[in-house]
Amino acid sequence: MNSTGRVRHSVVLTTGILLSASALADTTAPGNLRYAVYSNTAAELFWDRASTDDGYVSGYEITRNGEVLDMRDGLSLFITDLQPGTENVFAITSISSVGERSTSVSASIDTGSATPPFNSAALAAPTGLRSNRYSSQAFELFWDRVEGQAYQYDVEINGTAAGSTDGTSFFVGDETLYRDESGELQVTLVARNAAGASSAQSLLALTAGDGNGVPDDGEDEPPVAGDDALLSLEGAGSLLQELTSLMRNNGLTEHLGTLIYLNSIDGNNYSSVEVLENTSNTFYTSDALYRRECVDGGSVKHRVEWSYHLFYKHSYNVSDCRFPDYRLVSGFGTYTNEYDGYVYIGNRWTGYRGEFDALVVEQGDTRETMTASLIQNKTAQGQFRPGDPDNVRRYLRIEDGEYDYEQGDVEVQVRDWSHRFNRYDPNTGENAFNRLNSTFTVSASWTDGQTLDIDAVFDGRGEEAPWFDSGRLHIVSDNGDTLEVLAGTGDPETYQLVSTVNGVTVSEIRRWDVNGCELVNTTWQQDLEREQCVFMPPLG
Repeated sequence: MNSTGRVRHSVVLTTGILLSASALADTTAPGNLRYAVYSNTAAELFWDRASTDDGYVSGYEITRNGEVLDMRDGLSLFITDLQPGTENVFAITSISSVGERSTSVSASIDTGSATPPFNSAALAAPTGLRSNRYSSQAFELFWDRVEGQAYQYDVEINGTAAGSTDGTSFFVGDETLYRDESGELQVTLVARNAAGASSAQSLLALTAGDGNGVPDDGEDEPPVAGDDALLSLEGAGSLLQELTSLMRNNGLTEHLGTLIYLNSIDGNNYSSVEVLENTSNTFYTSDALYRRECVDGGSVKHRVEWSYHLFYKHSYNVSDCRFPDYRLVSGFGTYTNEYDGYVYIGNRWTGYRGEFDALVVEQGDTRETMTASLIQNKTAQGQFRPGDPDNVRRYLRIEDGEYDYEQGDVEVQVRDWSHRFNRYDPNTGENAFNRLNSTFTVSASWTDGQTLDIDAVFDGRGEEAPWFDSGRLHIVSDNGDTLEVLAGTGDPETYQLVSTVNGVTVSEIRRWDVNGCELVNTTWQQDLEREQCVFMPPLG
């Protein structure tokens, strides 16, 4: 380090000068400002809460080179638009509930001009590597997160790559794939950051299962029953990752909702939209047609029919539409804005039913096919009856993937039909984001033979809030154990786990991985690939 406080690396220059402003205020400044550099364009700032932050500090202002980037109650900021070779000075200031400002703490970051991979700082090895054995062949690994740096964790067993995860647990269902004549399992865990740098190894030696389901790995922990482990804090990681994948695909309406502002004729109602016919009139003209070409082929057509002071009727067709992670094979639907004379009543889904021949969802190596999918609207003479719930029943089959539960039926009841879509509300002039209340009943091989009742309320507000910011996820096993996922403690990138097993309740605050799912923009998701991140961040 030279007199200017610059630290020079052989591959890239990373500047990390901590400064303090001269202005004084009664409000305490944020503490322990630090940062992690992931690439020559991406970095993340971290800080601790001000010592007076006990309901007194309402948030933290973050500036870059004097320009305000954000005002948040969180304790970190992920930046992806750094310019290589350009110095960026970030300042963090505490703001009290009455507008009082603290002194600022600052960090200067220069990622240099070299190309990754590089190591902006020594990547710490994962700590706390441990295991839980569930049977003679099944066990689970757990470790502590490498905060702010690790992008993924690679697991090897006896020299064979077992897999990677962005969580802090890894489930092994069949250890016989890795056994050798030694009777031991040598586990190697390595953390890796987004720039490709690897940490030192964390090692754990286990004794292979003895065939009787009794743990013999040198641990002092007693055997844990599968149902206890499933909803315990230690077992929650693997379970939530599976449920995350399932709930991201939990209906036809969410996917359609990502495509359309159903009550807007603005050219921005689709990303990359081709407007075939439009009008500057405040009303829709009859048969105004909009067409969106999907990312990887296919299209969505949106036709509007206008009846004076009665309704706007929106219909759309999906023709082999492909966009990242999802492929809608076929379908149709109708959506109506109703008026009583000159008075706006509300948005209603009025078609008697919308039906899909099949919805194929492709994510990574897993291909899910939902067949005989049906959305049934309980209507009378084309009119919506708010008192009746709308039911969706689907049969979910994973054709290719680690889990196979052909007999695992998934039932979804949609209780709040009128808030299913991202739509424009003419009464408020604002866009209301997805809200979907649903109940699942899942019985699958990965639940160890149990039936799980899962009640979820999704209310992603689109901005920094994860899906559970004002929602919840409540899981009940068939023996009465529960696991709840709740909002965190003011930081939008955290969530709280509350586990009750055998009558004992414990809780823990965890952080979801911003590298695995970036926070998205402030109004409308222009990038459909990232939209689902708000709806469901990666848990576990």
